[in-house]
Order: sequence, then structure tokens, then C-alpha cells
Amino acid sequence: PNHRTPCSKRGLFQDRARGCQQRRWRQIVDGNTGQVLQQLGFGGYIFGLAANKDASRYAICVEPAGFGGFLIILDSSFNEIYQDQSGCIGIAFSTDGNTLYRDVGGNTQAMDLTTFSIKTHDELLQPTIQWIRHAMAGRRRHRRGLWT
Repeated sequence: PNHRTPCSKRGLFQDRARGCQQRRWRQIVDGNTGQVLQQLGFGGYIFGLAANKDASRYAICVEPAGFGGFLIILDSSFNEIYQDQSGCIGIAFSTDGNTLYRDVGGNTQAMDLTTFSIKTHDELLQPTIQWIRHAMAGRRRHRRGLWT
């Protein structure tokens, strides 16, 4: 049809610029059976949805209409067990499912899902940063002809 909804795809950029909010739906689907386990709908934007490998935890990055970004963590029964307003851009669970990694405003954080304590990217990447600094110092020595 040739009609437009309040948040039509044709005018998506303009609609977002005007702050148009439409209900966004995401489904949690059992990968083995294809059965829809849960439908999640928000009057805002869903930026990410992640599940750990045993489906005991789900994480959702949302931006409800009129609010900043939220991280919501659900248990296996889809009950909310944690929420904060630090937002998130992307999320992923560790392979053991005990840590949730999220990007927030240029930083990466790791959240322990038992205590909900958070470590920043500086703490997480310190060994990598030290290795990069060492490698770059060696490269500078090489450029100056000091590499042997």
C-alpha cells in the first residue's frame, strides 16, 4: 500500500530526527527447536540482545522512549535481575557465560554476572596495552636504525 505509518521506512531518517518511537520487537528463539521462547517489545530502540550458551542469562541494550540507554539482564525465566542506566552499544557473553562484555561510550566493560561488579577496559586491556607499547617502542628503535 501507499500509506505511511508514523514511523515509516521511507522517512526513517526524518522520523528518527523528530524522535519518532515505534514498538520494536525481538524474539528469543530456541536454536535447536526453532520455538519462540519469548517476545520482547519496547517503545523505543533495542540496540542489542545476547544470551549465554545455556540460556540462563539474557542481556538487552535498550533505549526506551524519552530515556537514556539501559542494560537489562534477565534470568532463564525472563525475570529482570539487573538493570542500570549506563547504556550499551554492543554486548556479548563470555564462553563460560559468567561475564558480560559491553561497549559504553568508547569504553569496554566486563560485568561479573554473579556479583554484577564491573571492570573497565583499562583494567581488562592493561596487559595488551603494555605489549602494544613495547612493540611500538621497538618499531621506533627500528625506524631510527637502532634495531639489531
